[in-house]
Amino acid sequence: MKKKRNLSLKLSNQCQAKLKKKQGENDTGKLNVTILSLSLVAVMSGTAVSDSLGTIAEDFIKMDSLPIKLIVTLPTLFIIFTSLFFSLILNRLSSKTITVICLLFYITGGCGTGFVDNIYLLLVFRSFLG
Repeated sequence: MKKKRNLSLKLSNQCQAKLKKKQGENDTGKLNVTILSLSLVAVMSGTAVSDSLGTIAEDFIKMDSLPIKLIVTLPTLFIIFTSLFFSLILNRLSSKTITVICLLFYITGGCGTGFVDNIYLLLVFRSFLG
């Protein structure tokens, strides 16, 4: 009787180990999807607006060409600038909290550009995308 119990405990421990291994693989897969999705968000900020630069330039015809060019490059500059401080911020906040805060900035910057008619406000909201 003891041999059967020991055998069942041994099989139970092996099944639990396999289950934990599979759960770990699923967590890794979710992490990969999350990282790839967030990197896609960063890339799409410049790609989505680049087709509209001609129309934007027509709307701001009296403006110099530099602010119009900054519409595409400003988010990238802010990504570079903020990446310098992420190691300091990670020591104080969790990565999930930082991700949520950054996504809120991204949503604010993306939606805000649709409601402004001033090129400088447009650049401020585009900087939130970075």
